[in-house]
Amino acid sequence: MTATKHISTHTDLYEANEVKPQTAQPGESRVLRKDTLVAIGAVMVGMIAALIYASLSGIDNWSQLVVLGGIVLATIGVMIAIDPLRRG
Repeated sequence: MTATKHISTHTDLYEANEVKPQTAQPGESRVLRKDTLVAIGAVMVGMIAALIYASLSGIDNWSQLVVLGGIVLATIGVMIAIDPLRRG
């Protein structure tokens, strides 16, 4: 019969598996590598392009374009209003 070790705390779990969490200390920040940022940016640009194409391909007349423009402008206005770095 084999004995199993009881893991009682979260710290014991790390010690048992010999894995240490890699978290930033208070006041420090984790910096992403340049290739990771480029990959994330490329995926985001592709997704935004697909959404723009899907939106514009469904527009049948000018009134739908006006409504879409209003939605876009309202979204930009909300983004400006809730900007945490905005003074005022």
